[in-house]
Amino acid sequence: MRQFYLFFAVCSAFLGKGQDMDLDLTFGTNGVVTTNYFFAPKSGFFENNQYYLLGGNSDFTRYNFNGTLDSSFGDAGFLNLSVPNNTLTLGNMKPNNGAIYAYGTLRPNGTPSQPTNGIVVKLQSNGQLDPTFGQNGMAIFDLGTSETINDIAFNDDGSFYAFANKTQLTQYDDQLVVCKFLPNGTLDTQFNSIGYKIFDYPSQLTAVGIYPSDGQFILASHKDSADFSKIIIVLMKMDASGNLSPNFGNNGEIQISIQKNGSKSVYKMQFVNNKIYCHFYWGFSAFQQGSLLHVYDISAPSALVGSCPMNDDSYFSVLDSGKFMISKGTDYSYEINRKNLDGTTDITFDNDGSFLYDFALPTVSEGASFFYQHEDGSILITGKANNRLNMLRISNSTLSTADVNGESSFSVYPNPASQQLHLKGTENLMVEKISITDISGKTIEVELYNDHSIDISKLQRGVYFLNVIAEEKSYTLKFIKS
Repeated sequence: MRQFYLFFAVCSAFLGKGQDMDLDLTFGTNGVVTTNYFFAPKSGFFENNQYYLLGGNSDFTRYNFNGTLDSSFGDAGFLNLSVPNNTLTLGNMKPNNGAIYAYGTLRPNGTPSQPTNGIVVKLQSNGQLDPTFGQNGMAIFDLGTSETINDIAFNDDGSFYAFANKTQLTQYDDQLVVCKFLPNGTLDTQFNSIGYKIFDYPSQLTAVGIYPSDGQFILASHKDSADFSKIIIVLMKMDASGNLSPNFGNNGEIQISIQKNGSKSVYKMQFVNNKIYCHFYWGFSAFQQGSLLHVYDISAPSALVGSCPMNDDSYFSVLDSGKFMISKGTDYSYEINRKNLDGTTDITFDNDGSFLYDFALPTVSEGASFFYQHEDGSILITGKANNRLNMLRISNSTLSTADVNGESSFSVYPNPASQQLHLKGTENLMVEKISITDISGKTIEVELYNDHSIDISKLQRGVYFLNVIAEEKSYTLKFIKS
């Protein structure tokens, strides 16, 4: 049997082009999933080839990679988590060791002034509460005041830290709290001898995120200045015992001031590669207000390295390169944009820096509330149209052979393919080389057999490019591994 074992070097013509994004036909119906569910995702992740989404106060769903609803999850694919005589509000969720952890607040029913408790719920992979965790799958943090858990960070042994606020409602004195939970959902009393540590601070701070960093943790919070002329980001670096690192900033703390008058609110922060990304709102009057994303390098926190406008309900996610993706928000089309570190538009993404899709007429409220970018560059975009959950997935669109060299005299089939890819039209050509590259440019070894087929069974699902050199000409075709 004739075989070629080849390695692919992406041609300069291919590398010089931007990413043309188009609907991924392996997802849903022609790249799109429409539903009748009143569900707008605000958080999610991808694990074991499935999408997990959190929406509303405490609603979960799971979809397969091909866009079908996984009916084995929760109640026929959906789960509404509730606690009798309480209001459960979960702000985010994260995966760990095959389980789902979601966190937020638990408020007893009654007047709005009822104090809240911080809560972490643990779901098994099938969407059922884990009875071995906390109290029937729920770990409740109650200090007798009002508590909210804003973020969590895991250790390798399954224990985790929760970053929270505690507030004495009659005094409005927000304090930062870090508590440590054991894998079974009980407080680890070896941490600060009581399982939690309160950080005393002369003014109110609102907890936002906790991020692992060099074996320690960055605690990100914010406050208003006394005269409301600026918002102040406060970063602290904590070791595993709850002590602040003396080598970080000023005695373990860095402050970053953003000069903006009026009331302010921070929606989200993300810490990547020693940079803090902060999405915030400021408002001084109806004519002086806005929503922005700022990027600061904590090695030189006085210098703003990037900034771009956002909408209040925009979602953003930082890529490993430092670039970041943002959504337009839920009152617009399904639109996402990619930005460079400095906040300028990355025109290599879909040629103009943005991708837009309309599910409905322009007069109907719709838009993206959450998206997930895969390592191969494909992106799941979720949101609501007509107040229903709608989704789409995009990937690099076909690179025409004219972009490389001449017109193609052959094609590949089936496309998408799962096991074998066949070349049609090469029977009378002298094929010199054939190879595959994934969407990131990674080289993959392939084999060409006498029947003009290629074994792709070991490839991960995603978008790939087949490169063929025949009779001194180069041809590149896109195919999808399903």
